[in-house]
Amino acid sequence: LPLLGQQFEQASQGGILFETIHQHKDGSQFPVEVSAQSAVIDGEMVVLSVIRDISDRRRSEIALRKSEEWAR
Repeated sequence: LPLLGQQFEQASQGGILFETIHQHKDGSQFPVEVSAQSAVIDGEMVVLSVIRDISDRRRSEIALRKSEEWAR
């Protein structure tokens, strides 16, 4: 939340891409990638965001790091 204002500003100035943590209804957390950009729809400025679950990517990155460590 402390970064929300800054992120909206960046979205309105060409877009922003960042990673953060979201929460399922059961309380468990998962990593997401957020891509946001402003647009004018029917004369109104809005911020459009696409939020993508990147849990699989994170697991792959961890497995790759472990594999590289093992190879060393």
